[in-house]
Amino acid sequence: MQLLTQNRRQLVNQKTALTNQLTSLLKTYYPQALQLAGALDSLQACDFLTQWPTLEALQQARPGQIRQLYREHGHPSPEQLDRRLEQVRQLVP
Repeated sequence: MQLLTQNRRQLVNQKTALTNQLTSLLKTYYPQALQLAGALDSLQACDFLTQWPTLEALQQARPGQIRQLYREHGHPSPEQLDRRLEQVRQLVP
């Protein structure tokens, strides 16, 4: 049991370190993603960043594509999604 606990602790520490690295990189070149992608340790954020790795790519996406990604992950409400899409349209690199 102690080995399992130790391995879990190491995995959690590794996940935290990788998430911190990703946060740092995004702050440098794509800070808007920190707000739009969701929790960086989630599948939603992975899908978001895979599909739109830059702000330019996100802004070129059709609104339906963005809506679909958020719906697949159960976020956010339709009103919040409309506000988020408007925010994406107005973002400046």
